[in-house]
Amino acid sequence: MPRRTILLLALALPFSMASKCRKKGDEEVVLDETPAPPEVRLQVVSIEPSVVEPGKGFRAVVYGSDFQDGARAWIGDTPIAQAQVRDENTLAISVPALDTGTYDVRVDNPDGASATLRAGLTVRSRPDPTAGLDCSLVRVHFDFDSSALTAEARRTLDEHLACFEQPGARIRIEGNTDERGTTDYNLALGQRRAEAIDRYLVGKGIPPSRLQAISYGEEKPLVRGHDEAAWAQNRRGDVKVTK
Repeated sequence: MPRRTILLLALALPFSMASKCRKKGDEEVVLDETPAPPEVRLQVVSIEPSVVEPGKGFRAVVYGSDFQDGARAWIGDTPIAQAQVRDENTLAISVPALDTGTYDVRVDNPDGASATLRAGLTVRSRPDPTAGLDCSLVRVHFDFDSSALTAEARRTLDEHLACFEQPGARIRIEGNTDERGTTDYNLALGQRRAEAIDRYLVGKGIPPSRLQAISYGEEKPLVRGHDEAAWAQNRRGDVKVTK
């Protein structure tokens, strides 16, 4: 090999090795950019139910984070005697009867940490769905010789649905007719009218076991008379609600 070529190779070798060392050094410098995990801290996020009636004790679940075994709960200034930590995000409590108002929900951990959900619980009377309704008697009328519910009859039943939905309510449906027709025919027609109401209420979710459909035929006229005005009033269904 010519002497000049050997000289050039000897001069270039240190630069080549230096370049490789720098590259190796660059590869060894690794920056750790993994973010640190967020710090978990005690929080109270919500309570379920959040709206209850006054004067009644109830069970509730408090949701949040970092609940520790032995955590205590407070509703306003009332300490909760029974509190069970299901997991770090769930606390089951038994709340005594409370007066009407809005209450903070607080959780205290054994390590001294405390968190509060401001105005998290509301205690108020629920409106009576039957207010303004006469539930003792709901009356609908039928067309001549028909047991089909008219649009007006369905609307009347819908308006009084809260009456029929009352817990423990017993519903007696009485079918009636006008005086025209034979006694047997009118008893059968009255029964079909009562059963039409019965089916409609069942379709609205009223349990069949709470319904009784009977017929009086022409025996109980609402209006005494022998003209269309009287007959129109007498062909009817009377729905009576008792507890």
